[in-house]
Amino acid sequence: MRRKVRRILVAILLVVVGGIILEINDQSNDPPADRATQLTVKSKQNKKQTINIQTKYVHGQKTLSIGQVHYHFFVPKKLVVSSKLTADFWKIFAQQLKIPSTAVTIDIYPTSVSRAGNLVGYNLVAVAIDRAGQRTSISLPLTRRQLLVNDAQDQVITLAQITNDATTLNALKLQIFNAVLQVVQPQPATLAQTRQNFMTQPLNPWLAINQQQLVFYVQTAQQQLSAVSVDFTELRYFLPTAWHVTSQISPGKHVALTFDDGPNPNTTPQVLQILAQAQIHATFFMVGRNVTTYPQLARRVAQAGHEIGNHTYDHLQLPNLIAAQVDQELTMTDVAIYQATGTWPRLMRPPYDSIDQTSVAIAGRPIIQWTVDSEDWKSQNAAMILRMIQQTTTPGAIILLHDIQPATVAALPNIISYLQAQGYQFVTIDDLIAQPLFSQWQYFGLGDQRSY
Repeated sequence: MRRKVRRILVAILLVVVGGIILEINDQSNDPPADRATQLTVKSKQNKKQTINIQTKYVHGQKTLSIGQVHYHFFVPKKLVVSSKLTADFWKIFAQQLKIPSTAVTIDIYPTSVSRAGNLVGYNLVAVAIDRAGQRTSISLPLTRRQLLVNDAQDQVITLAQITNDATTLNALKLQIFNAVLQVVQPQPATLAQTRQNFMTQPLNPWLAINQQQLVFYVQTAQQQLSAVSVDFTELRYFLPTAWHVTSQISPGKHVALTFDDGPNPNTTPQVLQILAQAQIHATFFMVGRNVTTYPQLARRVAQAGHEIGNHTYDHLQLPNLIAAQVDQELTMTDVAIYQATGTWPRLMRPPYDSIDQTSVAIAGRPIIQWTVDSEDWKSQNAAMILRMIQQTTTPGAIILLHDIQPATVAALPNIISYLQAQGYQFVTIDDLIAQPLFSQWQYFGLGDQRSY
């Protein structure tokens, strides 16, 4: 009898929150604070709509007034009392809202949460209340629709928790640029300008999470913010390990395979088949002219999970060219790879290991050299290629091969078998270096990187 009475009482309970009335629909014996509350409001189109408020997160309330308007933030109590928020955090939040002129109270509630590791994203809605008690939903700015928190540290997450270092921020922007392209989808002719615009604009400090992705807010050419989602795995050497959203490769003897000068229809498919059988991902530094001739083959390389880098359009020695020619060699290759694969080549390798300060600056990305030159281009002999690698490979090496050489195709299975027998693991360039790759730095292998 007591339980029945309790159910009746709870079913008709009206809870006053922030000066408005929320109707609770009781569907269980759990305490009301552990369930959703339905809030009926008016939309901008003057239509009724229902918002589900997650009352289990509404244990704290931050109240402030700006002019004649009172703001109520219904958030976890630990955020209200956290000493890790700046004194004006909530005021800045409130000032960014566009509110009706008739509003006297603004209430902000969580409707749901997103979780990843120690990160919790509280997805928010806002309601304006006028003097007559009329409730109207208002649109939150894109960057304020989720409050991202490190649950283990009671800290709101912004870009500053990743890095404040300008060089690392530049590397981060290079890392996420391909995700930006998926949103912006520029025409090939405007690729270079799109990249320049993105690289010269500061990243918005606010972040969010969406399943296993980190969301950045990027300004497009129309001066509008767009949400850009990037897999945590793509950011594994940028994000703090304390967030517990990424994992890095285990220590060991690592090497990275790289292939230059393709794609070639006679040999590149064979290289791809051998790598697929061995479950190895490599980096292919492609010549733009070949990509233009064989775009479907370049696309096949990308679809197989390999990274594609820029190896110039005509395979010329860059220091022998004037700046405009260098720019043309790199830009034409960028466009060819973008047209073929939908991605921009984040890495670059200069032909003949030859580069100068002007070319480095124009490239504007990490320069990947090598530790081991197989000299397959010179010997064109499978046995000699294998022997060179056996004699010169050490842990942390970047191995240079050419996927246009038939002898390399013949040697590759034996190269893989030999190195695996020696305890080597094949990893990507990112996992070999195991830290952010900086623009205008040259990487010769693990522990051998040089700022130009």
